[in-house]
Amino acid sequence: MLKLLMTFLFTVASVIAIGCVYWGFNLFFHYLLEFLKFLTSKMNIYLFAFFSLFIGLAIISIFWAFFKFISGLIVFKLLKISPYKNYATIVILLLSLICTFLAIADFWIHIGWQTPLIGIYGIVVTLMAIFLFSSLANASFNAVVKELKMQVQ
Repeated sequence: MLKLLMTFLFTVASVIAIGCVYWGFNLFFHYLLEFLKFLTSKMNIYLFAFFSLFIGLAIISIFWAFFKFISGLIVFKLLKISPYKNYATIVILLLSLICTFLAIADFWIHIGWQTPLIGIYGIVVTLMAIFLFSSLANASFNAVVKELKMQVQ
């Protein structure tokens, strides 16, 4: 009975935690898009290209590392409360796959390919969502393998 309760608690916590990570991911990219729209209306195109190439990539890289770290930390903490590690891996994979699909669909349905800049931005958002899914999957698999190695020893 306790394992069933822990499994239910794990599932609910996973839905909340992974949903929050992807919600923050979507929120960050929507605000970044609004900022880019503001900059393109106020700046020279060459200055904007320089700004977005160097500073924009640095900002995206920093936030990407943040989301990757947070998602890995969440997976490691969630796997500790799950009594069944294989179930936990499957739940995390399915939740992150669903959230990835929703993040990509949210961008392309609500924003779409309005200008070439937004189209390129959409491709970047799509790739980042897929990479976030792969980092969650990788963290989940690494945690399960680490747990299995500890059980063997």
